[in-house]
Amino acid sequence: MSLNMILPREFYDRPSAKVARDLLGKILWRETPAGKCGGRIVEVEAYEGAKDSAAHSYRGRTPRNASMFGPPGHAYVYAIHSRWCLNTVTEPEGIATAVLIRAIEPLYGLELMAQRRSDCLLARRARLAAKATPSVSILIKPRDLCRGPARLCEALAINRQEDGWDLTLGRDLWIEADPTFQLPPRQITRSPRIGISTAQQRLLRFYVRNNSFVSGKRL
Repeated sequence: MSLNMILPREFYDRPSAKVARDLLGKILWRETPAGKCGGRIVEVEAYEGAKDSAAHSYRGRTPRNASMFGPPGHAYVYAIHSRWCLNTVTEPEGIATAVLIRAIEPLYGLELMAQRRSDCLLARRARLAAKATPSVSILIKPRDLCRGPARLCEALAINRQEDGWDLTLGRDLWIEADPTFQLPPRQITRSPRIGISTAQQRLLRFYVRNNSFVSGKRL
C-alpha cells in the first residue's frame, strides 16, 4: 500500500455523481485477521440526498442512515433482505449523499473471498432448511464473487460494524487509486439505477462497458 494512493477526503467531498464516475477503476481493499483482499471497482450508483427520492436520506435523518449525514469519505453500510450493502459518503457533512458500490472485479485474495461467499450461501440454505450448516464448500466462480452489492459485502466480510468507518485511514477498509491502470472515458457508461421503486429513470448508475463483473445489464 502506498499512502499517497489512498483516496483523500477531498476526493469524496464532491457531488455524488462525480465521485461515482471517478470511483470506477479504483481499488477497494479489505483487510481482516483472516487476510487481505480487494478488487477494481467496476459498477456504482449515486444517490443525491434530499433531492433524490430513492436516497435513504430523502426523508431525513434516522438511526439507520445517520452515517450518510456524516463527513465525506466515511462508509455507510445498510442491510437489505438480511444482507449488507457498502456506500461511500459524499459531499460536506449534513448533505447526506452517497455512492453505492455495486460490483468489483476481484483481483486479490480470491480464495478468501470464495470461502466467505460459500460460507454465507451455506448458512442461508441451512436457515431455510432449519438444519445445521454442512461442513462442505460451494464452488463460487470468480465472476460471481463480488457481482452485486450484497455479494461484494459477503466476499469482503463487510457488515454493520463497518458503518461509519473512515475510508481515508488506509486500514481495514479503504479505496486506492491505481496509477498503473487507465480507464478510457469511452469505457465508462451510465444507465438508470437498479432495484429501486422510485426515481428509476435517473441516469446515476455508472459502470465499465463490456466488463463481465458488472452486476446488471451492460453494454
